[in-house]
Amino acid sequence: MNNRENTRVLIAEDAHLVSEMIKILLEELGYTVVGEAADGVEAVEMAHVLQPDVILMDIEMPNMNGIEATRQIQAQCPTPVVMLTAHESDRLVVEVSDAGAGAYLVKPPRAGEMKRAITIALARFDDMMALQESNRRLEETLVELQAAQDQLVKQERLAAVGQLAAGIAHEFNNLLTAIILPAQVGLRKPHLLPSDLTQTLESIINGSKQAAHLVKQIQDFGRRSMMDTKPIDLVSLVEETTADLQQAFPENVHLLLEMGTRKHIVDADLTMMRQVLMNLAANARDAMPDGGELRIKLERIEIEPGGSPPLPEMKEAVPNRGWVCLAVSDTGVGMTKDVRAHLFEPFFTTRLPLRTGLGLAQAHGIVKQHKGYIGVETEEGKGSTFCIYLPVYVESVQEKVETESLAASLRGDGETILLVEDNAVLLMVGQDVLQMLGYHTLAAANGQEALKVYQAEGGADLVITDLMMPNMGGRELAQELKKANPDVKVLAITGYTVWEVVEELKGAGFCGVIYKPFDVDQLAQAVRRALDE
Repeated sequence: MNNRENTRVLIAEDAHLVSEMIKILLEELGYTVVGEAADGVEAVEMAHVLQPDVILMDIEMPNMNGIEATRQIQAQCPTPVVMLTAHESDRLVVEVSDAGAGAYLVKPPRAGEMKRAITIALARFDDMMALQESNRRLEETLVELQAAQDQLVKQERLAAVGQLAAGIAHEFNNLLTAIILPAQVGLRKPHLLPSDLTQTLESIINGSKQAAHLVKQIQDFGRRSMMDTKPIDLVSLVEETTADLQQAFPENVHLLLEMGTRKHIVDADLTMMRQVLMNLAANARDAMPDGGELRIKLERIEIEPGGSPPLPEMKEAVPNRGWVCLAVSDTGVGMTKDVRAHLFEPFFTTRLPLRTGLGLAQAHGIVKQHKGYIGVETEEGKGSTFCIYLPVYVESVQEKVETESLAASLRGDGETILLVEDNAVLLMVGQDVLQMLGYHTLAAANGQEALKVYQAEGGADLVITDLMMPNMGGRELAQELKKANPDVKVLAITGYTVWEVVEELKGAGFCGVIYKPFDVDQLAQAVRRALDE
């Protein structure tokens, strides 16, 4: 402080005459003496109460010496200190500095020396406070960087697992299609079946569809599922979903809703978000085997520029954007640190063999696909809270009624369809299904063969092609067909359901996409829609 009239000084000196002499000297220099302490204990107490700007502290005092008093003051209420000593030594200088004093004076002090010592102590104290603040910020930054690094490693691990899972899901979709279609073809020809096979085929179809649902969960985790997004009100979603949950949950699980009166509109896939809520609610129910309270809360949050987001990874989000927080809380058993570390990994579960371990992984994938974030707060024995943050829908909601009317009959009228598929089983079964639906079929095992068949037969009303094939894939085949006939209709078959891929296919001239696994009805609808366009 440059203005000495405003500098408040506390004197800690057990010799009364010395203390008075110092007081007179300080006042002559323009400082204000706010108190005099007779020992170290009193000095610590008066530092708390008076909060002086600087303390002149004698070293040798009863009850508590000046060095210990300085240590306690710096620990409890940091204040600049000038030590007073009757003699100086190198050891003393080190002790004084280690205790936190900024300067020292040899008694009896002279005016100039005192003034200089106080100035030095004040300046060093400011430097020390600035250094401590810098260290504090550095520590906080290091903690944030470590958290960010941990989060990045976790996200990369989940992304790698998701990519692997998506590839596996694609192969399973091929297999499931090859199982479902022949079984359905058999059911549609009851006169050719022994009576005892009907129930067997129905069991095969039902089991395959359950497997397809499991594959869908894997794809959701890997963010490989198609989304049909539109503005939806999460309030309505929660109300409708909880009505179903109340019927399914045991009586000792009590559902509580906190949603307020306002709407919470987000741009989302209704079916996917319903699945997320169902998965989180099921997880909460399983965490409360003896019953408890399941609370679902909706609220709007705003993150001000420079403000701290609820989750560290949300710093990467678009600034000045409102969020809807969907929180699902339970009063169950909570989670250990180890469980929490693997929480969103597929097939990780603490409830084998009752659960697959895909519910939370699927929820995580769906939320991320919606450009949202998901986090959890948990404590062993006290329960868990999952919080989902979705961007608020920024445009006004326009209700749009869309009605789709399929043709009265999905059967064909002898149209020619060229089916291109490298999987021999799918090619054979696909031909059987299309012929059963009333179409004339041509077949090819890859793109090059398909071009020859197309040219030899003088074209086709529709080409249905798989995308991944040897020699020539579906994309290249579509390009070559378009060169020969710009009006040719090409329908893609794929086990991948990434939105970007679908958009790319439409841009490449495909009139539609069929997603594996598909059944007879889905194939019939897709073919009829493509032909009628």
